[in-house]
Amino acid sequence: MKMPTYEELTKEQDSICLFAPLDNAILVSGPPGSGKTVVAFYRAESISKKTAKLNLVMYNNVLKKYSSNASKNPVVQKSVNTWDMWFTAWHSNVFNKRPVLIHNENSKYVMNYDWDKAIEEVIKLAAVPNRKKIALDSWGALLIDEGQDFPKSFYVLADWIVGFAISDENPNVGITVFADDNQRLNPNKNSTIEEIETALNISEEHHYHLTKNYRNTYEIANVAKQFFCGLRTGIPDLPDGNHGNKPKIIRTADLDDGIQKIEMFVSNQSDLTVGVFLPEEKSRKEFFRKLEARLQNIKGVKVQGFKSGGGTALLEFDKGGRVTVLCDQSAKGLEFDAVFIPEMQARAFSPTERTAMKMMLYVLASRARTHLTFLYTALPGELCPFFDIFPEKNTGLLEWVNEKI
Repeated sequence: MKMPTYEELTKEQDSICLFAPLDNAILVSGPPGSGKTVVAFYRAESISKKTAKLNLVMYNNVLKKYSSNASKNPVVQKSVNTWDMWFTAWHSNVFNKRPVLIHNENSKYVMNYDWDKAIEEVIKLAAVPNRKKIALDSWGALLIDEGQDFPKSFYVLADWIVGFAISDENPNVGITVFADDNQRLNPNKNSTIEEIETALNISEEHHYHLTKNYRNTYEIANVAKQFFCGLRTGIPDLPDGNHGNKPKIIRTADLDDGIQKIEMFVSNQSDLTVGVFLPEEKSRKEFFRKLEARLQNIKGVKVQGFKSGGGTALLEFDKGGRVTVLCDQSAKGLEFDAVFIPEMQARAFSPTERTAMKMMLYVLASRARTHLTFLYTALPGELCPFFDIFPEKNTGLLEWVNEKI
């Protein structure tokens, strides 16, 4: 992860680091590329010097690995964890047992926490002072990155913890949430900005806003903007003076043709970091295998990947020549010099899930710093369903390649 120096922080980023209270409940909202994770780490640096316990929680293992070099402070490094691992450890420490899980109604393999039970357990801490103290001490100063992808019931539970800390005049306990409700990966299951505000009783005074885009070129930001769903976080101001190539949408004959296009780009730009996002594990695995075979003889280039449940120890994100092949769901919070989004025709586009589809493309497109390319397999001149949520050709925002050949 590329971290700016403190002197490079903007006024709106710096004001959060300087003036946002370290206790109570704080919300920092901002669109892609506005520096939420950067501010989270600088806030963690400040907290590490002042409070007894720091917990910096990431959305998943990939994002945890991606941000692993963001701080040289060993206290901050030790504090970083995934949300599931942190919450399970916290609950086990407080109640001497793991949180209760319930099966997802749509899949026997997917389980969620029994939030009604967990909230009930926390409320009962009021009558058990010694256990309540354990809960507060192990909670400490909690920073939540990508907070829109955590359930609103968790924030109801968190409000009880913050309330206990306020009643006990404990300045070492609080929660800071960094979120963008336009980037929810599961919009029907996770939290909007309003839901986070309500659950945590956050006043406007404790809601800080980031507005500028420091990641994308003007051209990429303008395409990503087309997938904006209109939720409260808003879209960032378009980058001023940071211009680059126009994003491309390329028709390919088949999957192998798409892989060849990526191979050609990497061969010519072997010093860049490249992200390749696929809609599901089967296509990700095939893409990884074939791309690795094609790029194996290019000096300095390494193809790397991750699947759910796999390890992240060998992933390298800040080294040029790394081509990272991931499923869409693992894209959260990452950024690359170049991003390829192949197999567009294989994504399940439907009118009933239009908002979810746009949110996903908003997340994926905004991962790219300087190069963005969409790939789809179709017959010459064939219309694909996903065209309906793309900017019209006459806008000139995208370069359409090979569409009629």
